[in-house]
Amino acid sequence: GKPFDLILEDLLLKRTTYIEVKSTISSSRQLIPISLNELKFCASLNDPNCDYVIYRVFNIGKADRVQLQIVTKIEENLRKHLLELFLLFERRKHLFGCVS
Repeated sequence: GKPFDLILEDLLLKRTTYIEVKSTISSSRQLIPISLNELKFCASLNDPNCDYVIYRVFNIGKADRVQLQIVTKIEENLRKHLLELFLLFERRKHLFGCVS
């Protein structure tokens, strides 16, 4: 699929924001799964009038407790060490050539 869920266009300011929505039933889970396709798309945006943001929605299924956190300036915040990337893998020997 596409590396974003929504496109927000501000016709007056001539800005386009690509929004990826990531939800969780947790109230505090900070780890956000992001695909290679999403990461590549985010890194490919060279136009200063285009942004890629992640809307992190907490407490899905609990309408009275839903919270939204918006993660902006992803590439800049990675450079400044305000965001970190992690790799998570399943321990499958045939995928990674692990030695027991």
